[in-house]
Amino acid sequence: MKKENIIVTAAEIGADGVWHKLNLELKDAREISVKFEGDFKAVSGEAILRVFDESGVLNERIKLNEVAKKQFWTEFSPGERVSLEIDAAQSAAGKITVSLLATSPQGTSDFVTDGKPQFLRPSDANIPDLPRKATARLIVGQQATFPLGTALPSKTPDWCSGFLVSKNLLMTASHCVRRSSITCDQTVAMFGYEFRFPDGDVAARRCTNIVYLNPYIDVAVLALAPTPNEASFVALRTDAPKADEPLSVVQYPYGSVQLVSNDQACHVQKPSVSIEPSRIEIQRAKLTGLGFSHGCDTLNGSSGAPVFDSSNEVVGIHQGGVAGSNLAIRMDVVLSCISIDPAKDNLTVLQPGELICKNIN
Repeated sequence: MKKENIIVTAAEIGADGVWHKLNLELKDAREISVKFEGDFKAVSGEAILRVFDESGVLNERIKLNEVAKKQFWTEFSPGERVSLEIDAAQSAAGKITVSLLATSPQGTSDFVTDGKPQFLRPSDANIPDLPRKATARLIVGQQATFPLGTALPSKTPDWCSGFLVSKNLLMTASHCVRRSSITCDQTVAMFGYEFRFPDGDVAARRCTNIVYLNPYIDVAVLALAPTPNEASFVALRTDAPKADEPLSVVQYPYGSVQLVSNDQACHVQKPSVSIEPSRIEIQRAKLTGLGFSHGCDTLNGSSGAPVFDSSNEVVGIHQGGVAGSNLAIRMDVVLSCISIDPAKDNLTVLQPGELICKNIN
């Protein structure tokens, strides 16, 4: 644990209204959590804290005036360095202090939920077989390199969700596959994980190649090891979401068994909003209108999950958010950048020269 006592000062707030603190370091740490103290309720509702890991990838986003306590710890970011920023930081100046960095658990902060998460098992959620079978639990990290059923190391993996768009292609959020040199080796998609392993009909398929990686629209498409069995894949919606239309999110919150959010709050709130920057260097002006907000319950591990409309077509990919307002990447935006041919297990980049469509893999 390391004491910092960094105060947000007006002198450090840039002309864009953003307070930056880059590369806070704990030497040889595998992951870092940051403790914040302050009068968060007195901060403007526009003030957003973002935490980036040592690779510059967004790890967490928190709306400060919705923090109920006088102190909190961020989620753990992998690596020995973190970078912090507060957007619209003027009202936070002098009120917020970074007091400690830690490498061992000191507290928790739920990622995305309205405070009253309501999840159903798929059998109770009136969800057809296809969305259930096509949605995968992703394990990203050291544990994914171990055979199923063996003793696992204590290091916590990253959990995410994803979904098949053809027999062997899986789509998820790009921020789920963030350690580019080892990502594919350490990514496993588990299908049928509706009951605690090894109960139930669970199939594990390793990533063999990152076919498409785009941090601007926060989308990745992975090739999975071929399977001799039949594989269910989803239909992708080509038109934009509409305000108030009902939704369902099939997901694996906290790496749990498959759960579904589709209560009355689970609907499109705003059909066109900016998504979160998945990397620190991204030009935020390019993110305008790439997503939509929704009220479906989600938690850590839900990133990359398919957001289904009432016809069970995927209208978006869950990205993240803050209390009461979650974000999804619009599928019509994704399909303006790439085309997928399920019959050939093939992906084509439609606008390779456009920044928001470019494949950086």
